[in-house]
Amino acid sequence: MENEKLTIYNAFNQPVGEAERSEVHKNGLWHRSVNYLILDKEKRTLVFQDSQTLDQFDKDKFFIKMNGGHVQGDDMENEMARELHEELGLEISKAEGTHFLGVYQISFEPTKDFINREFMYFYLVSFSNVLQNIGMDESEVKSVIEIPIDDTVDLLTANRNEIEVTARDVDNSEMNLTLTSQAFKNFTDDSLYLRLFLAAQDFCNMRDVKHIVI
Repeated sequence: MENEKLTIYNAFNQPVGEAERSEVHKNGLWHRSVNYLILDKEKRTLVFQDSQTLDQFDKDKFFIKMNGGHVQGDDMENEMARELHEELGLEISKAEGTHFLGVYQISFEPTKDFINREFMYFYLVSFSNVLQNIGMDESEVKSVIEIPIDDTVDLLTANRNEIEVTARDVDNSEMNLTLTSQAFKNFTDDSLYLRLFLAAQDFCNMRDVKHIVI
């Protein structure tokens, strides 16, 4: 919603007021978002959501998008739980584990009228049989993509050229996709995806999760 009010911050992540969403991006005002990595620990996969149906995928332009959205309050874990439930129907109370990965500060200008300056709060949330429990909000989520963690780490460290992933539509139809490292490029090209997948890999390998940060 363009008229939605967002809290705005200074460059040190301190609140300084409010502004409408359209003004936030037009004027490049710092704001927060909450983002979640959905982990199926047994399968060692991460699940990402997309706003396109399978027949809309363009393999030459497709890239993995972060799960989550803008926040409406100050309790970031509650905001994460709200987004998770609203968009994918997943209940945080049924998660096997939740881990805060850290805050990622990003600034980029894809167009002259859209300046994104954002503090991204990342959480890793673990579920069993996650694909069987997802109920997509079709107004925002049209498909989900299940991505193998270990293969993706190999891909993003140049130890393989491509990986195979599975995408599922709202009607449960499936499609296999072949992805290269180009599908994991964010706007600042700074290895964010690699750090996220490494954090998930450490979590799966039962390393000291208290120290897993991006």
